[in-house]
Amino acid sequence: IDCKRALAWMRGPGGELYNMDPNTIVVTGDSAGGHLAQLLALTMDRKDLQPGFEQADTSVQGCCEFFGPQDMMDTNGHFNEIGVDINGLLEFFLIQKPKGEARELYELVSPFEHIKSITESPCPWMGMQGNRDGLAPVESSRKFYEEFFKNINCEQIWIESKNKKTRKGKF
Repeated sequence: IDCKRALAWMRGPGGELYNMDPNTIVVTGDSAGGHLAQLLALTMDRKDLQPGFEQADTSVQGCCEFFGPQDMMDTNGHFNEIGVDINGLLEFFLIQKPKGEARELYELVSPFEHIKSITESPCPWMGMQGNRDGLAPVESSRKFYEEFFKNINCEQIWIESKNKKTRKGKF
């Protein structure tokens, strides 16, 4: 909701203040920021996610995400495979309830859940994911883009890294 509020601000006073074109807003981010960029692009103008500013235009004209996690439900167990307890992270830092008590909220923050019914791209989209990422599972990203692009005319390009992991972590 905070990111959507920021979009509304950019189309009003923020856009005027910074001399921005309110008709050309592209969201981008890496890791958690990539996750938020995906959610903004996939939930454009969802009035139920804009409490108090339902009339605001929260559309974006493009999304560029870098190694943002997509399957926050860990549907295929990819986070578990790399040793990341995504449910524990979401419960502790974001939702503050276990998935069993708040399944709808976990689905709401999962870009993968939003693409299940998409038949066309919400906006031009670019995603980047390293094949050796220790925090955002590459197989989860592959599954996301396979599903996302199933009914969308686009090209997927996968670049395999020969370098060691650049991001690692265990939660």
